[in-house]
Amino acid sequence: MTILWYLLALAVGLAIAVQAPLNGQAANAVGVGPLLIISNIVVLLGSIPVYYLWPETARWGAVSGVPLLHWGGSLCGLTIVVGGMLVFPRLGPTTALGLILLGQFSLALVLERQGWLGIPKAPLEPTKLLGVALMLCGFAVTQSKNLAKSFSAMTTKTEAEKAEKAETADAKIPMPPPSTPVSIQ
Repeated sequence: MTILWYLLALAVGLAIAVQAPLNGQAANAVGVGPLLIISNIVVLLGSIPVYYLWPETARWGAVSGVPLLHWGGSLCGLTIVVGGMLVFPRLGPTTALGLILLGQFSLALVLERQGWLGIPKAPLEPTKLLGVALMLCGFAVTQSKNLAKSFSAMTTKTEAEKAEKAETADAKIPMPPPSTPVSIQ
């Protein structure tokens, strides 16, 4: 049975990888508002069979007693849909998913370590830290060209700023206009 959970987790990862690009294409066609409304209608329609598959878990009477914070998952869903739709076309799938995974793994370590949000407390094991560190290294490798471009752009910008500052400093010294001949006496 454990293998099924691993396969489901893999399927979720695959869905996340294609969700944002698909949402981006739909938003380009119809706009962000209609996309969000249609997306939520699809989620609602998909939720109905799930509701009937697990009827014993439905406790409508308990809804009013749920702390407001616990409904934050819905806001997270909105963030994932809108944020993914915005960052995927701008950063590309590798960069966007790399950052998403780094965010997920980093927060997962903290949540497990602290036992927050109902997650069982777990020690911060060296193997988990090593795994996240290797993921960070892998992300850095995939981004090496982008990082080099960014560093180059920062260096070029800095050199351009130095040149501009030098020109500004020179501009403080009154100089005759270029068309006026300068006579030396």
